[in-house]
Amino acid sequence: MIFDIHVHVGQFEKRYFSPEFVCGILQKAGITHFAFSSFSHIASKDRAFLLAEREKVLELSQNRAVVFQWVMPEMLGKRGGLESWLDKNVRGLKVHGKAQTWLPFGKPLQKVFAIAAERSLPVMLHTGEDKGFRPDDYLRICQKFPQVKVILAHGRPLDSAIFMLKECPNTFVDTAFMPNGDIEILLELGFGKRVLFGTDVPAQTLFYKSSVTQYVKRRIEAAKKMGLNLKLPTVINSKKGSPRCE
Repeated sequence: MIFDIHVHVGQFEKRYFSPEFVCGILQKAGITHFAFSSFSHIASKDRAFLLAEREKVLELSQNRAVVFQWVMPEMLGKRGGLESWLDKNVRGLKVHGKAQTWLPFGKPLQKVFAIAAERSLPVMLHTGEDKGFRPDDYLRICQKFPQVKVILAHGRPLDSAIFMLKECPNTFVDTAFMPNGDIEILLELGFGKRVLFGTDVPAQTLFYKSSVTQYVKRRIEAAKKMGLNLKLPTVINSKKGSPRCE
């Protein structure tokens, strides 16, 4: 098994990344299992389309994938909101504070965490160099909800990510777009069990002209050499059943 914690499908700005396109990349690169969220929630309110897109990914993956539900602010506080999306295939929540407005300790984000705590779901948060999206900007909410496992996607900047890993035992980082040198530092510091393999496929097509498949293959080989765990991570609640792993 090679599990990728950070995959996307769907409409991103003017480009649509179809389930067939994304699953094809993963299969060719050697990713056998993955967690995915859909960009399409930003562009579309068509529930039937969004659910059909999700089902197509699950079908193409032969149920070796799990859903991290992309959360929009407007999903909160109304009938047919976030809870209505949380079927048996949803194993985590995805919040992108740069794509939508989410204050790091705002009431809407606290509500997301409360739902995650109630349903034993991890929350993936986008992090980066900009103020308001750094890992340590989420210190208060991670401390308020210690029972919620929090994936600080990208783990950037490194010093901020290390601070959070030290201060909050419920935090993890993923390796999506993380330099190999940063991964090695985290492993040397003893955070191996909290560094999750992730690629952010298909985002590479927005930045690189080279093959995404070859990029992912190189990332897998580098992760293996560093001794990074590539199996189903502990943030995925095994009590809810694991994705097929034959």
